[in-house]
Amino acid sequence: MRTLGVWDTPIKTRLREAQTAIPFTADTALMLPGPECLDIEHMLNEGMLARNSRGYAVEMDAEYSQQMADRMAELGLGAPEWDCLHGRVEDVEVELPLQFAYLDFCTAPSADICHWMIQQLNDQMTDGSYLSVTWLRNYRRNGFMNDFVRGNHLFRGTDFISTTRTMCEYTGFDLSPTCLILVALTRLCMPTCILEPSWIEPYRGDGGADMLGAAYRVKQLGERTVPQKLLKRLGY
Repeated sequence: MRTLGVWDTPIKTRLREAQTAIPFTADTALMLPGPECLDIEHMLNEGMLARNSRGYAVEMDAEYSQQMADRMAELGLGAPEWDCLHGRVEDVEVELPLQFAYLDFCTAPSADICHWMIQQLNDQMTDGSYLSVTWLRNYRRNGFMNDFVRGNHLFRGTDFISTTRTMCEYTGFDLSPTCLILVALTRLCMPTCILEPSWIEPYRGDGGADMLGAAYRVKQLGERTVPQKLLKRLGY
């Protein structure tokens, strides 16, 4: 018998419901659904994910990865249409144009994740697609984020935080400075896209950690939309 564990909690349920409130059906997707694939099951049932869709499902744990693949097959989303991959999402080579990506990281940003988003995810998100991300907000012990935040004068110098705040307020979201930095960093990791917030929700995770969940409508411009000196701070 399958056990739901940490994948079936009030927070996870609320985030799934927030996803499917978006009036949208995706034919291609990249997701981190866990062994139970509850996110995918819910999105199939609500019509956000097409039954004949293609995509990537990624799981880092070997045992969970096999359970995920088995559950995906039960849902009718097995190979070859869906690649069920064992490994880190930041090692995935994204070749399929994506209409939806749900990156339920539940961790603080890292250099590897940011570089992967810039190198792999950015170009494959199609115009009009949706990107959803959950980040851990408490990054005091995260060397990458501490270093990046200490360079916050670069944000101010390019008005990047100000434009992020204006964008969020225009769409009805009044965020704390920490949340603004995470939204701005997400924007920075998608350098040829404009991200229009559909919903942004700071919340307390089931383990007590402060999290930020957000979904963005992607406008793919095909040319850089963020300051080059900020990308250089990320190593580009």
